[in-house]
Amino acid sequence: MLEYVYDDEEKLIKLRPELEKAIRECDIELEDEPDFSVSTDTLTRFLRARNYDVKEACKQLKATVEWRKSFRPLKAKCTWCEQTPGYHSMRQIGHDKLGRPIVYSSFSQAQTNKNSVEDSIAHTTYLIENAKKTMQGDATMWVFVIDCTGMTLPCCNPKLGFGVAQACGSFYPERLGKILVINHSMMFHHVWQAIKVFIDPKTVTKLKLIKNKEKMDKHFSTLFDEETAEWLKEEIRLNEKEAKNDDSIEQQYFWKARADHDPRGTKTYVDKFIKPLESVKEEEEIESQVSRHRPHPNILGHLMGKEYALKRKQKLKEEDVKVEDLKEYEIKLEEEEKTKDTGSNTIKNLFNKLKM
Repeated sequence: MLEYVYDDEEKLIKLRPELEKAIRECDIELEDEPDFSVSTDTLTRFLRARNYDVKEACKQLKATVEWRKSFRPLKAKCTWCEQTPGYHSMRQIGHDKLGRPIVYSSFSQAQTNKNSVEDSIAHTTYLIENAKKTMQGDATMWVFVIDCTGMTLPCCNPKLGFGVAQACGSFYPERLGKILVINHSMMFHHVWQAIKVFIDPKTVTKLKLIKNKEKMDKHFSTLFDEETAEWLKEEIRLNEKEAKNDDSIEQQYFWKARADHDPRGTKTYVDKFIKPLESVKEEEEIESQVSRHRPHPNILGHLMGKEYALKRKQKLKEEDVKVEDLKEYEIKLEEEEKTKDTGSNTIKNLFNKLKM
């Protein structure tokens, strides 16, 4: 099934006016998004997210408006990618069969071995706010494809996954269509098992762990057209290949077009949303057009004439991980290691799980 089909219009016709009335009585409004809190789309999503409880939907929507006032997501930037090109590799690359934006990410392309909740939320917010501007037809959700090739131990931090999931669930309810996780390790599997009990069950059912090529092909053919499926398979193949080759960093320059394969996205997406930006010389011109889609910050920067130079990312080694890291990620040392300085056996076991 491509997407869950709701049979709740009769219920929504009755409840949307009630929620709108409650919100208007709260006298909350966003200066740069005056219709956000009372739009049909917003009212529908928040009612569904709170199981049609008007009081709870109102509470969550009020919190979201306050967050949007302080965070100002329409003007969101990823300063991490601006300061360190390719810090995040997550980017929109096209659309699925339903017109939902597809966001792709590969750990092997990212220029960091360790993310924080803060940088992850900032980058994700930038992406999904811009992805909304490209939704086609009746689409209201997005799809994530996460390639775990090159995933490091710090990126398996349960706090990181939980923090991002909570932020998206709280402030972007009913926006997630599907998450496909490709090439995941045993370590990722353990982390997912640990955090999914704290995540909304509806969200949990939307995440699919895909380990083999046959399952990947099946999911891709169901969700994506041929052009998009082939682009994803080729991008994943190239990232897997480069991860094994210490002499190549070509795939890490994902903001550069190439004749053989354009890592910026499918031809349809590039032609419609990236190439029109080639005539724009100042980033401020794009920022002034609130409704205009902006791609990954480094794709945009490259179009504006910025030159980014990369070095081969240093692979995280076992000796780079300290006991403090294990404590930060709430990883418990084995009993016999509690008096040791290194926790070497635990670290070694974790690295072995990352390779599986």
